[in-house]
Amino acid sequence: MFSSGLFDGISRGDIEKLRKTLNLYPRYLNAREILIDEGETTNVFWLLISGRLQGARCYPDGGIDLVQFYAAGDTVCLDVVCTRTRRSLLQVSCVRPAEVVAVDYARLMGPSVKGAARDAVAANVVRLLADDSMRKQYKIDVLYKKSLRARVMTFFQHMADKVGAASFDVGMDREQLSQYLGVNRSALSHELSIMRSEGLIRFSKSKFELLPCFYSSNENRP
Repeated sequence: MFSSGLFDGISRGDIEKLRKTLNLYPRYLNAREILIDEGETTNVFWLLISGRLQGARCYPDGGIDLVQFYAAGDTVCLDVVCTRTRRSLLQVSCVRPAEVVAVDYARLMGPSVKGAARDAVAANVVRLLADDSMRKQYKIDVLYKKSLRARVMTFFQHMADKVGAASFDVGMDREQLSQYLGVNRSALSHELSIMRSEGLIRFSKSKFELLPCFYSSNENRP
């Protein structure tokens, strides 16, 4: 809980007071367990302490559009509780066993949280919402690209920029990555193999490395 961006700038002592005031206790999720369903309303958001969650749109024909992944330290559905309807547009489910803490948004922003801690929490909420907005913009940037190669390269460039290195772990298997990019899995695997043969990338499972040729590729330029 201490690693959550919600508590940046707040001492451990004050965080412990908030934990007691807001009754913040962990809940454990099993793989594939649904935290909140698409269309469900909520008065709470969650701090992801450990594990991994995914947010997806699910369609009647069985299709899935992976919109977002959540890693330890992330907030889940903070944007939802800040809307008038408090209705989730995504189904959030557990990719692998996870620990979450539910936070009642009204109580968090109410009079029970006082002083410097209240000011810090309010500022952190604004920053977290801005960060979430930027992540959604990155996804739009990827999906805006028409070709499969352009989508893959744009996504990889965003990942490299995020970690500040040419090597990174996308945290997704091929099926999940294809769903996130909105492409066919077989086509994606074929394209990745071609990019490897062209000396653009190296990869093993979910770990990728961008090679010098990647950055000089004309297709990766705006």
